[in-house]
Amino acid sequence: MENVTVFDTCVLLDFLTGHGKSDVSHVERILLEAKGAVSVISVFELLRGVESEKHMAQRKELIGLCTVLDLTPPISERAAGIYTYLKKKGSLIHMEDILIAATALHWRYSVMTSNSKDFSRIPGMNLTGR
Repeated sequence: MENVTVFDTCVLLDFLTGHGKSDVSHVERILLEAKGAVSVISVFELLRGVESEKHMAQRKELIGLCTVLDLTPPISERAAGIYTYLKKKGSLIHMEDILIAATALHWRYSVMTSNSKDFSRIPGMNLTGR
């Protein structure tokens, strides 16, 4: 497994604002080492509703520091399996998180999130410290 970290959207929003639960220095180190990745789902989440040109430019710059992982049919199939598993257990999480998790699992990458409670419900998830 390559030492790449997929950032959950909340981690990158914390990084941009300097608030929240995420360790900004840890995120910065991963970005500087070019070992950060984001799902295309996080790209959508980071850019949706942003009206300020300054904030849009900041978010695009941050995304540019990461490898963007596309949503593919095998990842979609894996996400569908995760959805079915969680629904059967009565513990569904946000669809965006399922898609991000499926992407990380497909590539065998770890996920950095401040929402480990939800991501830990998914078998096989490798969550990294924040």
